Amino acid sequence: MRVARHARCFAAALLGCLAVAGPASAQSAAGTVVTARSILAEQPQDVLDELESKSWVMTEDDADATFVTALVIFEAPLDRSMRLISQTGRQVEFRPELKANDTLETYEDGTLERQRLRIMFTNIVYHLRYRVDFDAHRVSWDLDTSRENDLKEVSGYWELYAIDESHTLVKFGTRVDVGSLPGFLQDYATRKNVPKSLQNARRWVNSDGTWRH
Repeated sequence: MRVARHARCFAAALLGCLAVAGPASAQSAAGTVVTARSILAEQPQDVLDELESKSWVMTEDDADATFVTALVIFEAPLDRSMRLISQTGRQVEFRPELKANDTLETYEDGTLERQRLRIMFTNIVYHLRYRVDFDAHRVSWDLDTSRENDLKEVSGYWELYAIDESHTLVKFGTRVDVGSLPGFLQDYATRKNVPKSLQNARRWVNSDGTWRH
């Protein structure tokens, strides 16, 4: 409860500061410097209100059932948050639906991993190529289509931005298309499952990787 109250107070202070200061100045696409302040300045008020209340908020377009996006506030410095999120093989520690995560290959810029989901008595196996960019504070993933997969499409990203010395704003997005699998799995894989995974990821990062689902 104490940690949750601290997070809400911090978010309120940050958003209050934005309300006074106004949006960050825009620049050309080639020279844009994206910051936590500029990201929050672009959000509608209802998104800011929910982020202030919960320290995470879904921001997806309801018209596309395969794609969801979100904003999350980690109570951890940028470098520590990035170090943890980059350890993609540890997702089983905070994602209860992920029953196995096997690292098949390791590269200079990431990994190839085989993941197995268990969703409503259905086992789903697929392979993801993760790419980690420490300089950009970004982790992204795409389906390795050279291998056999039960899903038609999977992609996504974590993008991290420093708020201050002890807090990080995170942009999250993922696209999951279950293809020929039963239709009810589509909604579960995105809108129903992602919010819980994000809350768990936040608890995990806030605890420096010691929290378990």
